[in-house]
Amino acid sequence: MPLIFPESRGTGATPAAEQLQPGLIQAVLARVRREVDTERTIERNKAQSRANLSADEGELPDACLAIEETIEEAIQTVAAGSRAYRLSQGLGVSDPAAWEDQLATVLTDDPRIPLAFEKARWPRPGLPLPPGPDDPASQDTPRTGTTTEIISTRSLTQAVALTGQTLPGWRILASVEERKFLSPHTRKTGLTVVSFSGPGVTDYGNQDSDAPPFSDGDIKEWTRLPAQHPAVDVPPGISLLGLDRSMTAAADADQGLGLPGFALTPATWLPAALRLTPGALLTLEDGRGPALRLICWRTEYERGAYRLPWPRTTGCAVVIRPDLLDILSERASAPIVIRDVVMRLEAD
Repeated sequence: MPLIFPESRGTGATPAAEQLQPGLIQAVLARVRREVDTERTIERNKAQSRANLSADEGELPDACLAIEETIEEAIQTVAAGSRAYRLSQGLGVSDPAAWEDQLATVLTDDPRIPLAFEKARWPRPGLPLPPGPDDPASQDTPRTGTTTEIISTRSLTQAVALTGQTLPGWRILASVEERKFLSPHTRKTGLTVVSFSGPGVTDYGNQDSDAPPFSDGDIKEWTRLPAQHPAVDVPPGISLLGLDRSMTAAADADQGLGLPGFALTPATWLPAALRLTPGALLTLEDGRGPALRLICWRTEYERGAYRLPWPRTTGCAVVIRPDLLDILSERASAPIVIRDVVMRLEAD
């Protein structure tokens, strides 16, 4: 089955490398497409999968196989020929060794993002777990497909308090938690339940929406200066937070150790309304210090004889310093409410 590579994701060829060597990403993609569907790569990948596949769970092994090897080889080969290609195009450099060192540096995965998420690890807060198949509320839902429903709507003052001694008194402004349930027959995921909890300025025409209370997010928002919006009168219907489901800002690191599959991010209006600026990674601050922070957790680990333990439940939350709740309410044009939404995805 041929692979499809959108843009540069999964190639290790970052935009910074493309700036140094225009055409590098396309050259890597072209080489990968040629090599990945060859009989040698396909058979090698099948053999490696058979040798390492979990017989009882049917899950792919936690290892770099022939596909990853093909991608890495393409990157190394194309990068190694970059200087010769530039010379052939009349684009020589004054210091070839320094240029090659610079190219090698930008092709290396940046460890800061995964390390920042590791630093954000937290014991699971006291939130209700996403309900499983035995939950009475799940009995009437369809056995296949995706369903969503609003569980509750509450005021901003009812934001759950964060447990622990590190951030005393802080509140959970928003959270997302994904919980997977294995089929007792196949040991594969049979049901995935995601709980969303997030604030929004009351939209009187759309109060019953069961859509997750987040816009599309980007983890880069944790490092951007706030837009020059007025720090008052946040309008109804505006998302205060986003959800990054692709993690493309992390490049290849999105598939490495320490990085979750999704992360909450501040949306444009939230840091503007509270006058927050980037602090430490995954933290926004004001004149009093840290004000908004991301935490994440993993739990309910599954263990097997043929693969590393993996968490059935993963989650993250944006926590806020408690004095900012009143300020946020004052700077909104309508009451801020927190909606709790549950999404269930039943496997066929």
